[in-house]
Amino acid sequence: LDSELQRVVGRCSDGITHVVVGIGEEPYTEKPGDVRDASLPEGQVRLVEGLRESCGDNVKIVVVYFGGRARLLGSIVDKSDAFLAAFLPGVRGGEVIAELL
Repeated sequence: LDSELQRVVGRCSDGITHVVVGIGEEPYTEKPGDVRDASLPEGQVRLVEGLRESCGDNVKIVVVYFGGRARLLGSIVDKSDAFLAAFLPGVRGGEVIAELL
């Protein structure tokens, strides 16, 4: 996470205008998918917070959520400029999401 964040943050000063961040859950089925906490993994929240803090308001942050259920997002929505709940988009989901963005 930290090295990936540093790589993106380093580009904030290079004039990029938008960052698209994909967040969500690990793959699961039935019982192994049961969770006791509806929060997303803390690293995903820290990633979005770190991008906002490091890139400031000059870079638009677009967050795309992938997962099969509603999750608690912490500060992610407040720190992003746009949020798309893609849930489980299927085999052509990437194409559709790209067209939408």
